[in-house]
Amino acid sequence: MVRFYNFKCGGLGGDYPFEYAVSDSAGDKLTDSLTFRCYYYRATTAGVIQNYYVSQDGKYCWILTMSPNQIIRLSLTDTTSRQTYDLNFAPSTAGYNYYNNLLYITSWDFPQSDSVFAMDPSSGQIVKRIPLPEDSSGTLYSSAYSP
Repeated sequence: MVRFYNFKCGGLGGDYPFEYAVSDSAGDKLTDSLTFRCYYYRATTAGVIQNYYVSQDGKYCWILTMSPNQIIRLSLTDTTSRQTYDLNFAPSTAGYNYYNNLLYITSWDFPQSDSVFAMDPSSGQIVKRIPLPEDSSGTLYSSAYSP
């Protein structure tokens, strides 16, 4: 039996190959490998994934990518169902507002990093750009740069 304790370095969607060796009392050695897969189904995306979150109802995964700058709505019940929206900025984080049904997206890009963008997820249209306030020293309160 092989046990991996505290294997916390795996990320969602990753493949993690391991090679191991065992010996018996006669000195015979067996080497083998195995791969941990951190997914049930795998969907590929263009670009580099910056962030993602799962909707409150557990039906969708919203994926933010750079190069190309996109936000992707992936159905978790049928991973072949997806909707891709192109963005004119590099997305950083996003969150869904259940009161007004808008998706709020922050950006890494300057000068867009001084704003939060509200997107209608049914159309992919940015419906509002919300400027972020500066503090007395001129520092922006941007969640894109917060730890």
